[in-house]
Amino acid sequence: MVLKNHHQLTSKELSAIVAIILVILVAGVALYVDGYNESFHSGNPRVRSVFDAITGLGTDVLYLVILGLIYLSYDKGFGRRLCYLFFFTVFATAFLKQFFHDPRPPSDLEREDPYTSYGLPSGHTTTSITFYGYIMLSHLGEARVRLPLVLFCGFAIVAVPISRMVIGVHDLQDVVGGAVMALSILVAYMTLLPRVSPVVKGWPLAKQMGIGVTVALLLWLMGSMVLALRHPGEIVVALEETAMGAGLLLGCAIAFPLEEAFVDYRPELMGMRDRVAAAVIGLPITLLVYVGMAEVSDLLLPEHAADLVTYSVLMVVLTLLVPFVLKRCVVGGGPASKGDGN
Repeated sequence: MVLKNHHQLTSKELSAIVAIILVILVAGVALYVDGYNESFHSGNPRVRSVFDAITGLGTDVLYLVILGLIYLSYDKGFGRRLCYLFFFTVFATAFLKQFFHDPRPPSDLEREDPYTSYGLPSGHTTTSITFYGYIMLSHLGEARVRLPLVLFCGFAIVAVPISRMVIGVHDLQDVVGGAVMALSILVAYMTLLPRVSPVVKGWPLAKQMGIGVTVALLLWLMGSMVLALRHPGEIVVALEETAMGAGLLLGCAIAFPLEEAFVDYRPELMGMRDRVAAAVIGLPITLLVYVGMAEVSDLLLPEHAADLVTYSVLMVVLTLLVPFVLKRCVVGGGPASKGDGN
C-alpha cells in the first residue's frame, strides 16, 4: 500500500535532482577558483536586514513549530518521516562541521553576535533543503496544495542558503558544500525509505525501540570518537556539538514505537475544529518544555549531555505525551487502522 505523502522519487525527479547537484557543484567550484568565495557578502544595512529576515526561515524554533503542526494537526506518519530525515541532517551537519574545522568568513566577526561554530557545511543550507525539499517533493501529487508548497518551499530552499552568504556568516564553499550534502541525503532517504519502512514496521515493539536507541547512541558516541581521533583532545567538544542531533533521534526512537502501540493518535482522521485545538494546545506545551528543559538541563548537566537530554525529552513530549493528552482529554482522535504510522 502506498501511504499518504509517502512519495517515491520517479526516475525523472531523481535525474533532475542529480542534475541540480552537478550544476551546483560545477558552478560552485568555478566561482571558488575565480576568487568569489567571499564575494557575496553585502555591507548595505537594508539589504542585510532583508536577508536577515529570510534566514529566519531556517531557525530551530520555526522548524519545531512546523513539525509540531504537521505531527499534531495534519499527518502523523508524514511527520515521523520528516523528523527522521531532518534530525539525521542535523546530526550529519554538526559532525561534518567538527570534522572539517573550516572557519567562517571574516565578515562573521564583524557582527554583534558572531557564530562560534565552524562554517562547512552551512547548517541553514542543509536543513532548509532537506526539510522544505522533503515537504515539497512529498506533495507534488496533490494538486490542491502543490502550487503554494512549491512556491513557499522553493523560495526557502533557494533564498535561505543565499541569505547566509549575503549577511556574511558563510562563504560560498560552506553553502555549496551544504547544498550538495543536503540534496544527496534527500535522494538517499527518499530512495531507501520505501524499502526500509515496511521491514521496521514488522518488528515487535521491543526490537524497534532497542535498535532505535542503540543506533542513536552509537551515532553520538562513535561519531564523537571519530572526531576525537581527527582532532585529539576535543572529545568533550565533539560530544557537545553532536548531542542535539543524537538527542532528537533518541527521542524519536523511544517515543514513536510507544505512541504507535499505546496511543495511536490520528490527526488525519480528525475534523478541522479538533485539528485547530490540537495545535493551539499542543504547540504551547511543546515550546514551554523546550524552553524549560534548555534552562534546567544547562544548570544540572554538563554541556556535552545537556543537549542530548533536552532534545530527547522534547521529542518524547511532542510525539508521545502531548498526543496522549490530546487524545484522552481534548480531541478524542479516534482509532485507525494500524500499520501506516512510520
